[in-house]
Amino acid sequence: MTYQTPEDDRNPLTCRGSTYKGITAVIGPFFLEGNSLLLQQTLNNPMARPSLLGINASATLSVLLGILLYPSLAQLLPLFSSIGALAGSMVVFSLAAMYRFSRLTLILSGIALSTVLEAISDALLTVFPDLAHSRYPYQ
Repeated sequence: MTYQTPEDDRNPLTCRGSTYKGITAVIGPFFLEGNSLLLQQTLNNPMARPSLLGINASATLSVLLGILLYPSLAQLLPLFSSIGALAGSMVVFSLAAMYRFSRLTLILSGIALSTVLEAISDALLTVFPDLAHSRYPYQ
C-alpha cells in the first residue's frame, strides 16, 4: 500500500474507496460481454468471441511488446492494446477471406492466430520475466 498525501485526498480518482473504481468494476464486465454479443450478431455466428478469434491474444502481445520496447510510454498501453486488437482482427478476417469466408474458416483462423500469438506471448514472458510484474502505478 502506498502513502497518500493530503493532495491525493482531493482528487476523486485517487482517494481511498473511490466510487469511480467501484463503478468501473461493476460496469466493466457488461461492456466486455456486449463486445461478444456484437461480434456474434454481426458475424451471425454464436461461437464468435474475442478470445476465440485471436483478438485478445493480439492485444496481449502488443501490450507486452509495448512494455518491452517502450517502457517509458506506459500511459499508451491502452493504445497499444487497441492497435494490436485491430491488427489481429484484420489478420483473422483476411485469413478467413482467403478461404471462402465461412463460419468455420473464421473460427479456425482465429484459433490458429490465437495459439501462435499466445505462444509468442508466453515465450516473451519466459525470456523477460520482469514483464509480468506490475511496474506501473495504474496496474
